[in-house]
Amino acid sequence: MSWLIQPLGPALILGIGALALVLSHAFPWRRPIPVIASLALAGAGGVLIALRTPRAAILVGRPWTSILFDIEGGLVWRIDAWAWSGGLVVLLLAWVLFLLAWDEGGRLAPYYRAADLALTATTISVLFADNLLTLASMWVLMESVALARLALEPTQRVETGRVGLSAASALFMALACSLSGPALVMSPLSTAAFTPLVQGMLILAIALRAAVYPFHGWLTHSRLSFIAGRLPIYLIPAMVGLWLLGMLNLASITAWLDGLPWMGFLALSLLGSALAAWIEPGEGRSLDLIAANRAGFILLAVILWPGQSTLAVAGGLFAFGLGMALLYVARLVNEDWGGRWPAAIAILTLLGYPATVGFMELVGVARSAPLREHLGFWGTVTGAEILLLATLLRGWRQPLRPLPRRVSGPQTRLLIASISLAVPVLAIGLQPAIMAHLIGTEEAPGGILALARGMPLAAWIRLLAVSLLGFGLSRLQRPAWFGWQEMQRGVARVARLDWVYGLIHVVLLAILAFWREVLRITEGEGYLGWLLLLLVLAWFLLSPVG
Repeated sequence: MSWLIQPLGPALILGIGALALVLSHAFPWRRPIPVIASLALAGAGGVLIALRTPRAAILVGRPWTSILFDIEGGLVWRIDAWAWSGGLVVLLLAWVLFLLAWDEGGRLAPYYRAADLALTATTISVLFADNLLTLASMWVLMESVALARLALEPTQRVETGRVGLSAASALFMALACSLSGPALVMSPLSTAAFTPLVQGMLILAIALRAAVYPFHGWLTHSRLSFIAGRLPIYLIPAMVGLWLLGMLNLASITAWLDGLPWMGFLALSLLGSALAAWIEPGEGRSLDLIAANRAGFILLAVILWPGQSTLAVAGGLFAFGLGMALLYVARLVNEDWGGRWPAAIAILTLLGYPATVGFMELVGVARSAPLREHLGFWGTVTGAEILLLATLLRGWRQPLRPLPRRVSGPQTRLLIASISLAVPVLAIGLQPAIMAHLIGTEEAPGGILALARGMPLAAWIRLLAVSLLGFGLSRLQRPAWFGWQEMQRGVARVARLDWVYGLIHVVLLAILAFWREVLRITEGEGYLGWLLLLLVLAWFLLSPVG
């Protein structure tokens, strides 16, 4: 079994589990899906623990020779402490997903869970990629599996146009690979000197996958089920993409983005997504917009202040992945047995309150961008977080239901999922040294009190203002006068940028119609295709050599 103790080992076990789920209808067991999924996740977790390496890196590769360039390289996967901790979060989120889908039945249930395991396997392959060739190849594979998983979701209407935006990230990742020279394609990601154009393609691909506002349309208009779809199709790949961006940030490759225009654009992005989430009447889309907002804050913190504290970057990424998953679980808990403590921990984590893992990111950003030097920026971000907190506190208006006397199986699994997410959030928040050990950094974080003393006073005042104003806004009753609901829907459509996506759709249809007319004029598609081929051959034959 030594062939499993390598960076692709967890992905291989998850792939075997996915294949077993596809064939599970032939098994004599009564409930094979939970058993197979649990064994696959336990096996992948065991291999990952065996690969724990705080300092040295473990590599595995497959030789590859280009037919276009005189260079030899290969598909290479690398696991170090940074990638290892990201893989740990991926497997934890996958474990929560299967806890929530434990009792799901139906003819397609094995295929849902097989696709989830396959998607988790591809995200781990992306996370452990060592060079741009491997990253682009695995990214395209991940997007393909995500679209296949999305095709299984039941729907009343088809949203293929907007959902295609997520697949566009594969195009930009492939473009980043093709625009790099042969040497850069094979260079390790942590040391490759990518051009600004390639960096921009990588950031755009990650922003599309993470549904960062204004690239969120594919998520808010998709046909995802509440939890069983959002965790594997959105949250796990989004977290992996942002984790890779964090690794690139540590090499300071995004320094070219530093400047007031980018800072203003990203701050307005946070404000727009928070406003859309607050005004949105639908709970599902509101959650999607909250995710888009928090992913945008990660992107902002990473690319505007490159090379910042490793602990701050890791804290923000843990807060995004675990905090959003806990928020999803908290909504189910509130519907089932009325518990509010998972939602409280999720809110505190996502906004970076002390004693949670998100506090490390808040302290790092506050140190990198002092309030006095970036007053306009922080004013916009503060307004966005006030709206976001008011949105997150909506559930507190509903009356509490008494706890059930007898806890059922689904309620027990909800409780286990909540504890599985809350414990690392609070443990790392109270003991930052755990994070330093996980990511293998030599940076001395100190305790929670040392972090609190390191945050500027102005940042504490801003956090207090967000808390008071956000709570007050959440208690504010919506107007009851005639026309408010219509106005609310109109503002929601504008803030969600539905009109932008509609305009893009109209423009694409116009281009398609124009192209069809051109094909008719040139006597059919076949004639034009041969003509283009002859022109390309003529260009190659007649162009001067050297």
